[in-house]
Amino acid sequence: MIAVTGTNGKTSTSFMLRAIFEQAGYKTGLIGTVRCLIGDREYRLPDDATDADNLQTMTTPDPELLYRILREMADEGVQVVILEASSHALALSKLDPIHFRGGIFTNLSPEHLDFHSNFEDYLSSKARLFSMCDIGVFNIDDIYVSHVMQKAPCRRVTCSTTLASDYRASEIEGRLLDGVEYKLVNRQRTFKIKSMIPGLFTVYNTLVAAAMALEMGVDFLTVKSALQKLPGVDGRLERVYLHGAPFSVFIDYAHTPEAMKNLIETVRGFCGDDQRIVVLFGCGGDRDKGKRAPMGKIASKLGDFAIITSDNSRSEPPAAIIRDIMQGVDKKRPHMVIENRREAIEYTIKNARPGDVILLVGKGHETYEINSSGKHPFNERGIVEAAYRSRRQQ
Repeated sequence: MIAVTGTNGKTSTSFMLRAIFEQAGYKTGLIGTVRCLIGDREYRLPDDATDADNLQTMTTPDPELLYRILREMADEGVQVVILEASSHALALSKLDPIHFRGGIFTNLSPEHLDFHSNFEDYLSSKARLFSMCDIGVFNIDDIYVSHVMQKAPCRRVTCSTTLASDYRASEIEGRLLDGVEYKLVNRQRTFKIKSMIPGLFTVYNTLVAAAMALEMGVDFLTVKSALQKLPGVDGRLERVYLHGAPFSVFIDYAHTPEAMKNLIETVRGFCGDDQRIVVLFGCGGDRDKGKRAPMGKIASKLGDFAIITSDNSRSEPPAAIIRDIMQGVDKKRPHMVIENRREAIEYTIKNARPGDVILLVGKGHETYEINSSGKHPFNERGIVEAAYRSRRQQ
């Protein structure tokens, strides 16, 4: 059992670990935000099953489903399980019966403060994981890592891009369409890591995944090969390929201020001076309201054109959520409000300029939209493709 916790990067890191252990010959299980996998088989429940929403919308399923899945994994010969450990699951003791061989800390920024009483409670919940582990792998470039490590009685393994650490990434190079590469340096040797997924966050995700696998005895060549072959993770800076389009479209799950900041800064680093970054996003209803204005501020200041729309408004009126977002938007910067997300995407594609980099932020891998009338199919990739076909026919 290996758990990955942190505000951002859990899903990508989990898929990277799965790729490494599969390449090493292990049968793996994966439990997380995007999907649940037993080997190569996706574990699915009928849409009308009692636990279907639990599996589809929770990072860590509730115990009555989680332990049923683990039993099935054991029965099918799974040898390594990689699990995304949410702060909710840790705070509510959902994982207490499990002893983890390893745990990974990716990073921390304010999130889920609709559930946790304050940031300190959120931090403490994340730190609980490392009292349940043999080995903890920590990104020590994160400003909150010392608070987590202080509460970690496990063996501690450190990772960094700049500081003295057990595993360090040096000579980092990156391109938007070609991914990243760097030298991984540890006590035994130095070797090159390449990934098709762009961004500094990919450096951190591959670094902690590689460190955990190496600590568990996987060889260097397997780690290197697995990470190089992984094409990407659904909804994580995922490109929508549009034949002949003079602009680019990416879908990303960023739904916190820090994740949005990292996303836009990553893309900005690869853009020319004459390219616009168009950021389309909304914020979830019935969730932490404190991040809405900061996300509005980041999108409008770091992007070139912000389009504010809806994103799983749940029981809240979408207009009320948008008003909260607009409190942070720089009104002097180009922006627009289109409440209906489908219409917002269609507008964005129809009016895209040559060279534009369009970021559809927040939904990522999700293929549904939740509003006051319930849960409805909503596939951003399909909407983009249809809007582009319509644009070409005009």
